[in-house]
Amino acid sequence: MPPFVTHILKTYRLELLVVVLALLARVLYLEMSLAAVGDLNTTIEGSDYFFVIAQNILEGHGYSSDTESPYTLNSVRPPIMPYFLAGAHTLFGGWGGVIALYLLIGSLIPLIGMRLARYLVYSRPVVGVVGLFLALEPFGILFSTIFYSETLFIALFLCSVLCLFRYFDSHRWLDLVVSAGLLGAATLTKPVVQYLPVLIVALLLWEARKRFGAAAVLRAAVYGLVCMAVIAPWVYRNYAEFGAAGISSQSTVNF
Repeated sequence: MPPFVTHILKTYRLELLVVVLALLARVLYLEMSLAAVGDLNTTIEGSDYFFVIAQNILEGHGYSSDTESPYTLNSVRPPIMPYFLAGAHTLFGGWGGVIALYLLIGSLIPLIGMRLARYLVYSRPVVGVVGLFLALEPFGILFSTIFYSETLFIALFLCSVLCLFRYFDSHRWLDLVVSAGLLGAATLTKPVVQYLPVLIVALLLWEARKRFGAAAVLRAAVYGLVCMAVIAPWVYRNYAEFGAAGISSQSTVNF
């Protein structure tokens, strides 16, 4: 075995164990669901219309949750999940490859959770418990095997928070901008965090209170502007099509 592989297996043994355990749990649950339902598409499609919208995008019917003409534009579901499904289907040539990718994303969430936990505690056993919990948490397993938006949203959101924590350590522009971009993408996946950028901008100003000045204000402003830049095209689309400048017609419930 090459030395670098041995080094990885030794250094990241706990992390690899958690990811493998998470993947096995999700594959097992999918197999049981498939055995009970008998059809892959029915097993994985869910009831939030992301699957139907993705199919309509692939078939050239536009962003619609209708199953027949006139294929009215959907005003409820934000765009990241349907376009992720459509893009992955095009890449892999079928829904089997897409659900395999979704299983992998769900299995990596415990790893991201462990990385975040290290910023809060310095105990490796505690970090391991966090990873094991996220690997075996029932709803995490369930939503990794159905095309709801929760798994993709959680992955994007936690990566955004991870980059924000890294920014607090390094104060690198790259971490700040990537965090803001990922939070914008998470908002367009599941709009429950659409008001969070306001709080994070305030947090950035508070974190820089001891060196407060134009640079601190600029960084906080850039964070907010990057989030807005990611969200803005979809907001404009909804204004142009429905006369409402918002992410979703359900946005009133998100506050």
